[in-house]
Amino acid sequence: MANAIQVPGIPRPFEWLVESPRWEQNDGARVTLFSGPDCDHFHDPASDRRVANAPCALAAFGDDPFLFSVRASVEETAPFDASALFVRVSDEVWAKLCVEFTPQGRPMIVSVVTRGLSDDCNSVELDSPVAYLRVIRRPQSFAFHHSLDGSRWHFVRHFSLGSPQEIRVGIMVQAPRGPGCVATFSEFRHATNVPTDLRDGQ
Repeated sequence: MANAIQVPGIPRPFEWLVESPRWEQNDGARVTLFSGPDCDHFHDPASDRRVANAPCALAAFGDDPFLFSVRASVEETAPFDASALFVRVSDEVWAKLCVEFTPQGRPMIVSVVTRGLSDDCNSVELDSPVAYLRVIRRPQSFAFHHSLDGSRWHFVRHFSLGSPQEIRVGIMVQAPRGPGCVATFSEFRHATNVPTDLRDGQ
């Protein structure tokens, strides 16, 4: 567990799936990840191209219902630079919710669900490259939400990753086309009481 990231309020440490070439932790609860160039997690549905080299640190949360949220921001240098919440079952089954820059230089909420191949979906544009990102684990499904204030949540996506025994969830930074970027994460939250209505803003 060398270099694992311990965050107050999170029951398990975040361990590296792909270690960041450089990272910082301030006041225990603020984590900054630095990416190298040409890094991503994506299985292109239109080709055989598969990439899984973006820095990513994950904690094991088991198979009971939970929610995990974090405030994520990214400093853009190239299209598709992003900070992300990452949910992993295996190399072939995973999902991510991103604050990501478009080719037009606009920050946007983007989600990707991968079951062999990646299903990529753009959501809404943001005024600035920062948002709260959340995943809810239910007995048979998952849900992604984003928020501007950490209080009022906007539904993004409801999806299945099968019925895994253990889920690993955490943080990721990507720079698929550029020389690298910086993502900062704070206000980490984990809870076992999950909302019953995915679309009521709670």
